[in-house]
Amino acid sequence: MAEDTGDELGREFGSIIAGLELGETTRESAWRPVVRVERLKVGDTVPIGARARFLMTSYDDSAQLATYGWRTDLRIHAAGAPALPGLHEPGAYLVDERDWYTDSDPAGVWVDLSRVWVERLTVQQDAHDVMQSDWLGAVVQDPNSPVLEPLQPVPGRHHLTGARVVHDRGDGTLEHDLRAAAPVLLGDDGTLMVPVVTERHWYRWADHDYEHDFRPVRALPADRLWVE
Repeated sequence: MAEDTGDELGREFGSIIAGLELGETTRESAWRPVVRVERLKVGDTVPIGARARFLMTSYDDSAQLATYGWRTDLRIHAAGAPALPGLHEPGAYLVDERDWYTDSDPAGVWVDLSRVWVERLTVQQDAHDVMQSDWLGAVVQDPNSPVLEPLQPVPGRHHLTGARVVHDRGDGTLEHDLRAAAPVLLGDDGTLMVPVVTERHWYRWADHDYEHDFRPVRALPADRLWVE
């Protein structure tokens, strides 16, 4: 492959910033990582520590649906069958991810197991068959049907800072629980890079809980990253 010229690097870098596709530099692999969102049910083995979403519903005095919505960025802290008046089945104890990563005393909530959706990172072998789906719409139509949310390459993603990213190590394995710590940068050798930190450090930074001489930031090639 011919060596990139300065003009070519400039156009490539500009396309990243503008959110455009990179043409010849687009990934050649036929697979991509996806987040599988699956509803739990009574009898399932509850994955402690897994990322989760909680379906919130409430009703008025006439038994009409009053509110319907989701809480996200949660972790399953515990599971069981506590004797609580609001539970109608075994439950899961959900805490905010911030508390999970900062080892804070978690102030969570017990909810019925069947109102919890678990997020699992997996791989879709044929990327062309994966379409961005409206996971909320799918859940409303069939509450028991798993939904696939495909991750996207860095091009086309605006406001990258703070986004969850997955690192394709190039050996068939994926590294997750990472956050983009800054926009795309141009490395010394002309490679497009993204500074990342672990999610634990991301939340610690938000709480100003870090040592100034500690540098947990890594720069990873943009073409090896997928964005949630």
